[in-house]
Amino acid sequence: MSAQWCNHAVAVVRHQAVQRYDAHFNATWRLSMAFSELERRRIEKALSAFVERRRPPAHLRAQIDIGSQVVGQSVEIFEQRPAWRGAPGEIMRNPVAKATYVKRTDTWKVYWHRADQRWHAYEPAAEVDSVEGFLAVVDRDAHACFWG
Repeated sequence: MSAQWCNHAVAVVRHQAVQRYDAHFNATWRLSMAFSELERRRIEKALSAFVERRRPPAHLRAQIDIGSQVVGQSVEIFEQRPAWRGAPGEIMRNPVAKATYVKRTDTWKVYWHRADQRWHAYEPAAEVDSVEGFLAVVDRDAHACFWG
């Protein structure tokens, strides 16, 4: 019984930590908003269309799915799946691709997430002109950096 209680306590603490992080992250994001509301909606619409096109069939989405988010002046695409050794219901996210908007040059820098857990510039197309250009690069994945 004590092992069950311990596992439950660990799950509760993890859940609380994630909630605190999300609350802090959301507050921080609002302070450093890089896009107007109209631009943000346009970006989210493009990301949603991309994700819907790339998602696995509905019956597999509990095991693996993809998602996206806008974080400050960057957009990220990630895989999500149940945590291998986590509490029931715990989800882990594996980053796939990231683009960061550079206002000075009006371009997006493209990154891929390597096994060393760091973002690296995607050399075949280090910069693109739009979110749609970024999504086309990720979709094409000519060098198998994003999807393997």
